[in-house]
Amino acid sequence: MDIYPSVLEQSAEKLLTYITENSDLFHHFQIDIADGIFVQNTTVSTEHLAEYIAKNPPLLPTGTTCEFHLMVEN
Repeated sequence: MDIYPSVLEQSAEKLLTYITENSDLFHHFQIDIADGIFVQNTTVSTEHLAEYIAKNPPLLPTGTTCEFHLMVEN
């Protein structure tokens, strides 16, 4: 059985800091994206995350993978 942490963060910086700080323990992360419409909570948007990554490469430690859990209206 594999256990992957599910990460909910308000900013791209906090999200990537969390992943980096925990990459020694886990090599795969589920990133939850919530828009405040489909579900009440909000997290970093995919657009903001993509902009942050474009300005700050490389971000993830080698061998780290992510999947996205989209809780969004569109």
